[in-house]
Amino acid sequence: MPLPGGPVVVLAAHPDDEVLGFGGTLARLATAGTEVHVMTLTDGGMSHPHSPLVTPQQLARTRRSELRSALAVLGLPDVRPVRLGVPDTQVDRHETAVVGRLAALLRKTGRRLVRRPVVRGSAQ
Repeated sequence: MPLPGGPVVVLAAHPDDEVLGFGGTLARLATAGTEVHVMTLTDGGMSHPHSPLVTPQQLARTRRSELRSALAVLGLPDVRPVRLGVPDTQVDRHETAVVGRLAALLRKTGRRLVRRPVVRGSAQ
């Protein structure tokens, strides 16, 4: 599959989605020298809301740190993810702010084409 030209903006609901779902392509983009930007909507702190081992705040910090480490392993050590800080599980309540921040990042990078990934077996 050919890589996209120009800067690439990757939007993820929370840290790890971009690496788990797009990590191989991120590594290929890094090898090709393509400019990559990553934006996360939430910090993912509510993925284990009743955990006796970690608070949502600790989990969010861990996930942010793991994202930076994963990007470095994939060959993108200088990528600094843009964190929107939308409360986990409440993205729908912040749609206007999300659209505004994403539009601003797309303008900043000069990116004009947005492709929605096709996920097999999910409702489109």
